[in-house]
Amino acid sequence: MNKGIMKSPRFMATFFTVVYFLISILILTISPAISAIFIITIAIVFMVEPWMKFATTTLKLGRWIAVALGLGTIYLLLTLVTIFLFPPVIQEASSFYTTAINFFPAEKNTQFTPVEIELNIENVLKNYKEKQNPSVSDNDIKSLKDELMRYMVNNDISSIEELKSKLPLNELTDENFVIILPTEKKEISVSKIAEIISNYKVFSSDATMLAEEIKERTTSFSSSEDWKSAFEWLIDKLNKNLDEQRKVQILTSIRSLLIEIQAKFREYLTAFLEKIPGIVSSMFTVMFFVIIGTIYLSYYFSGFKRHLPGIYPKSSRGVASSFLRDTYGNLERYVVAIILVALLTGISVGIVVKILGIKYSLLMGVWAAITNLVPIVGVIFEVIPLLLLSLSLKSWVILLVLLAFLATIHVVAFIVFLKLMRGYNRINPVLVIAMIIIMGQLFSVPGAFIAAPLAIILKKFWEHFLSPWLEKA
Repeated sequence: MNKGIMKSPRFMATFFTVVYFLISILILTISPAISAIFIITIAIVFMVEPWMKFATTTLKLGRWIAVALGLGTIYLLLTLVTIFLFPPVIQEASSFYTTAINFFPAEKNTQFTPVEIELNIENVLKNYKEKQNPSVSDNDIKSLKDELMRYMVNNDISSIEELKSKLPLNELTDENFVIILPTEKKEISVSKIAEIISNYKVFSSDATMLAEEIKERTTSFSSSEDWKSAFEWLIDKLNKNLDEQRKVQILTSIRSLLIEIQAKFREYLTAFLEKIPGIVSSMFTVMFFVIIGTIYLSYYFSGFKRHLPGIYPKSSRGVASSFLRDTYGNLERYVVAIILVALLTGISVGIVVKILGIKYSLLMGVWAAITNLVPIVGVIFEVIPLLLLSLSLKSWVILLVLLAFLATIHVVAFIVFLKLMRGYNRINPVLVIAMIIIMGQLFSVPGAFIAAPLAIILKKFWEHFLSPWLEKA
C-alpha cells in the first residue's frame, strides 16, 4: 500500500514540489545580490505580464514590441524616480533622524555606533553649509567627514607593516584576511577636532564652534525630549482633571516604553545604514542582471509556463500543472495588487501630509509606499513616524484629521486590493502574520517582503496536495 502511495501521481508531484521549493530557498540564501536579482526580476515580470497579454491579444502587437513598451515604461519611471526623488528623500531622511532623536528620551549611557557618529558629523556640516556658509561644497563635507571619522573611530592602520608593528604576529602575508581588533574607548579632544577642521579653508573661521558641536553630537547622547511636552499636551486634552501624581506615573510609563522603542529604532537603523555601502556597490551588478533577466523572461514567459510542468515526472504532470497554474495566477494578481495599493497609499499619504503642513511629506509618502508592500504589519510601521510628527505639532485638529485620513485610505486600499484579487483565493491574515514573523527571523527585512508570496505558495500546496489526501483518509 505504501509503495502504491509513493508511486501515485499526487505523491510524486508533492515530492518534487518540495524538492524544488527547498532548492529555490537555498538559492535565495547564497547571497543578498542573488536574492535581489531573483525577487526583483520575478516581481517586474509579473507586473509586465498583464500588459503583455493585453498588447499581444487585444492590440495585436508583436511580443518584442510589447516587451519594449512595457519594460521601457517601467525602467523610464524608475530612472526618473532615482534622479528626481531619491536625493531629496535621502536629505529628508537625514533630517528626520535628528527630529526622531530629539523626540525620544535621552539616556546618558547610550553609546553611538560608528554609523551614527558619521551621520551626526554629516548633519552638523550640512547644517553649517545651509545656515552659515553656502560656499561649502559637498566634496569639502565628504573629505572633512572622512578625516574626522579616521580620527574618532578608526584605528589608523594603513599598511601591513604598520599592522605588524601593532600586533604580536610572527608572520603576516599580503593575502586576503580579516583581523578583528579590540575596540577601546577613545578620548576625543575638541582641540584636535578643531585642528583637523582648520586644515579646510571653508571651515577654518568656525573651526572651534564646529569642533564643540561635533564632539557634543558624537560623544554624548543629547535630546530635547519633545515627547514630554507632546504627551503632556495629549494627556491634558484627553483628561483635564487628571491629578498630578497619576499624570507623572503615565509619563514615566510612556518614557520607559519610548526608551525601548528608541533602542530598537537605533538598532534597526544602524543595521540598515551599515548595509548601504554593500548595497550600493552591488547595485549596478544587480540592475544589469535584472534588466537582462526581465527582457528575456518577459519575452519567453508564456513558453516558460508551458514547459515548466516538464520538470515533473510524466505521470504527475497533470496534477503539477493544476498546482502551477493556480499558484501563478494568485501570485501574479497579488504582486500587481500589492504594488498598485502601495503606490496609491504612498501618493495619498504624501499629499495629505503636505496639505496638513507636516514636515517630510516626500519621505513619509515613500515610507508609506514601502511599508505597504508588507501586508498588515507594514501599516503599523507606516503610522509610527506619522504619529510622532503630528504629536510634535501639538494640534488636536491635525492629529484627528491625520488619523481619519489614514483610516479612510486604508479602507479604500483594502477595497481596491479585494477588487484586484477578485476571483482568486485570498490568504488568511493569521497565516500572513505568521509567515512575516518566520521569514523576518530567517532573512531579516527582505524576508518580510517575500512572506506573503510564500504564504500563497504554501496555501496552494496545501489545497492541491495535502488537503485531498486528508479528505480521503
